[in-house]
Amino acid sequence: TPPIDPQLWILEAEQTASELSESTDDPLVLSQIDWQLGLVYFHSAQIEYHRGNPAEALRLGSQADEKLAELAFDRDELPDTSYVLGDLYFQMGAVHAVHYEDHEAACEWYGQAAEKLLQPVPVTTLAAPGRHGDALVSMGVSYWHTGRQQRGIELTQAGVDLIEQAV
Repeated sequence: TPPIDPQLWILEAEQTASELSESTDDPLVLSQIDWQLGLVYFHSAQIEYHRGNPAEALRLGSQADEKLAELAFDRDELPDTSYVLGDLYFQMGAVHAVHYEDHEAACEWYGQAAEKLLQPVPVTTLAAPGRHGDALVSMGVSYWHTGRQQRGIELTQAGVDLIEQAV
């Protein structure tokens, strides 16, 4: 069975973010509220991908990108920032590769994703080496399909190395 429609969660998160934002003028608190809302859009995009709704996954992914990319500059020192953006860009590419079989469009997103995912990251619940490695291997497949075999091999090998670490 497909996952539950995330629309009610999105509406609740948007309402809560609005209410919390009205209660403070602290820029750090406001940026944290926006970061969390961006994560809601990102996770909702993942849900829509798995529900088989690629257009909605791309729409929500774009909303996540608008929130998270803007805030990433001020969060660079936090260990999950680069990985979250890389994972988002991987997800956007995966929508194109899997649902639309458009590996060229996928590689546009994967180029941004690889830049972030090839950086070393600490192991967290979001950035487990096995999951990280799987993403890199998947990206390698699209690069292979678009005639960029060398890049595909590089990403696949980096992914395999991470998967071996996880095992």
